[in-house]
Amino acid sequence: LENVRAGEVVAHYSGTTLTEEEARLNANEYMLQIHSSLFLDDSVTDNRAGRWINNGPHSGILANARFASVYSTDPDVKPGRRWIKVFATHDIPKGGEVYTDYGDGYWEDDVGARCLHRQLFG
Repeated sequence: LENVRAGEVVAHYSGTTLTEEEARLNANEYMLQIHSSLFLDDSVTDNRAGRWINNGPHSGILANARFASVYSTDPDVKPGRRWIKVFATHDIPKGGEVYTDYGDGYWEDDVGARCLHRQLFG
């Protein structure tokens, strides 16, 4: 990670697009809910930096990034995959960790509930 200023794009979160029903059947920790019927599943390593964003507030660390506040995604270079931008909310120094807020529902006991309740913040 290079120096990133607040408001700049820090990463893309990319994944295979799934419906709500597909998400329930394939629940995992790398699933991001875009809106009620669209999910991105990045359980297959894609080497995009967005996959490695951690949940700051759960660890007592202030979030320094947020997912774009949109209800759509952009096409990826790989068929069947799409991505959404992640913006810095604070300056992040070169080599710094990127943290966002996964939302309270992410930490429920069931991994399926975790991915289904993960929300976008923006």
